[in-house]
Amino acid sequence: MITFQIKELDGVVYAVGKGEITIEQFRNFFTELYSNYMVNPENIRVVMDMREVKTLQFKYDDIQTEMWEANALLKSKDFIKVAVVAERDAVYGTARIAMSVTENTAININVFRSEKKAITWMKEYYLAEPEIPSQVKSSICTGS
Repeated sequence: MITFQIKELDGVVYAVGKGEITIEQFRNFFTELYSNYMVNPENIRVVMDMREVKTLQFKYDDIQTEMWEANALLKSKDFIKVAVVAERDAVYGTARIAMSVTENTAININVFRSEKKAITWMKEYYLAEPEIPSQVKSSICTGS
């Protein structure tokens, strides 16, 4: 299960995962997040607290498919920044796989063991508009 709340003051979505999370729940979370009128779809920032997650029931192919489909849905000006907080090795490792799959895309994921470090990383980029690398812009625009 994933629950979330949007803090309008800082524009960051704080999500909490608990128990076992399936790829369907993960997909539904981001679909709802992206369509939520309170979130600026051009610049979504998420801190995902996965410390209470026992398992992520994802296969590598699931992760790869979901990340690339999410990237394809984003408009060239959209950008998602996700800071994952995970203490369990299996959850941490799965999140790191997602991080590697999204390199050179409009989805910027980083994984941390500490919530404080995750929030610090998120806030480093909060005041500045995110810069999307040129290879990302071209891959989004051309669909490659």
